[in-house]
Formats: sequence, structure tokens, C-alpha cells
Amino acid sequence: MSTYSPTQWSKGFALFGGIAFIACFLWSYTIGDTALHSLHVDMFRMSFFAFSGINIASFIAGLIQSILWGLISGWALAKCLNYFK
Repeated sequence: MSTYSPTQWSKGFALFGGIAFIACFLWSYTIGDTALHSLHVDMFRMSFFAFSGINIASFIAGLIQSILWGLISGWALAKCLNYFK
């Protein structure tokens, strides 16, 4: 029986969260419709603290939050998998 490493799961989830945030942030530049673009930005505002729009400060704040949430959720999932094994 092997155990799940919380550090490895945290790193993996953090990497996935960071890459997913970057992809979503870059996707906002390709949206041509104004209504869809404002909906996309509003969803960012609901999901991330201190997100004010498509700018560098919001990008950095959102990236840090995505990585932190990935670290927390990866650690918690690995701990739960080890506990209920």
C-alpha cells in the first residue's frame, strides 16, 4: 500500500491552477463580443479577491490566489485520500 504525498499533490494542483488561470486570462483577449467580455471579467471579479480588470496587478493577484488555492486543495485531497484509504 502506498500513501499519497501531500507535497506532490499540492505542487501538481498549484501548477494546474496557475496554468488554468493564465489560459483563462489570455482567453479574455480573444473574446470579441463586448457582452461576453464583460461577463468573463465579472466572473473573474467574483472568483478572485482584488481583481479589478484585465491589467497586470489583477493578473498577479489572481495568479497568486490560483496557486495558493491549488496548494491548499492538493494538500487537503492527499490528506483525505490517505485517511480514508
